Amino acid sequence: FEEEMFKVCPQDEEIHIDASELTYISSAGLRVFMKLKKMTQKEIYIENVSNEIYDIFEVTGFTDIFKVQKRLREISVENCEVIGEGANGKVYRLDDETIIKVFAPGVPMSIVQEERDIARSAFVSGVPTAISYDVANVGDSRLYIINGDNIRQITRDHSLVEEMVRMGGIDREAARNHIDKNIITRAVGATDKLDIDFFQEEINAGDIILMCSDGLTNMLSDDAIRDIVNRQGEIEDKARVLVNAANENGGKDNISVILIEISEEDR
Repeated sequence: FEEEMFKVCPQDEEIHIDASELTYISSAGLRVFMKLKKMTQKEIYIENVSNEIYDIFEVTGFTDIFKVQKRLREISVENCEVIGEGANGKVYRLDDETIIKVFAPGVPMSIVQEERDIARSAFVSGVPTAISYDVANVGDSRLYIINGDNIRQITRDHSLVEEMVRMGGIDREAARNHIDKNIITRAVGATDKLDIDFFQEEINAGDIILMCSDGLTNMLSDDAIRDIVNRQGEIEDKARVLVNAANENGGKDNISVILIEISEEDR
């Protein structure tokens, strides 16, 4: 066994050993792994290890010397409820106390491991009060975060007038009614290559996310938007009031509004 294993091990690469059929390992077997490590001086991955064999590796300190990975459990998600979906896969509810994420084909193991580490940290330390999220933006629709008296624009308009403001040609107040306000510098489908702005932010309980078209922000100031959102009432009613207020102020363009209220239960 020892000679055969040394023969098939690559000389110039990291070594991966599939231990899925390993049901018992003696002290002599452990010495073979140690000899392989000393002879090759390579990173050695021992994969698909059963719980029983993993316990032996852990007690003997092999988990500190080798990259030992437990065998993944096989679980069926047939007829299970989908409770979440993202770019990397879907989350299913197995029962009242158990959820599982099935990663999409092609997702690298580094991403899988990163998400497992985050989940393990949340389980041990608790869910953080602030949760990070990503924003992708093209054009002049906006995303705001509103909390109490504070309203903060996260996205940056891709428009000619916004470029003029950034370069100091005009001030923010003059930009609101500028004749060229509707000329955008980036748009989906305008060119073969799309330049996207990405932002990573943190969200807290009590925050309200506002996503809206320029039909709203051209008609209402940020302060007016904040005051409406901070009124008492249901979140759906606040969205209707925003649209109505923009129409009352002229309603010169299509008005799209999405409001998301973050509570303690959402974290």
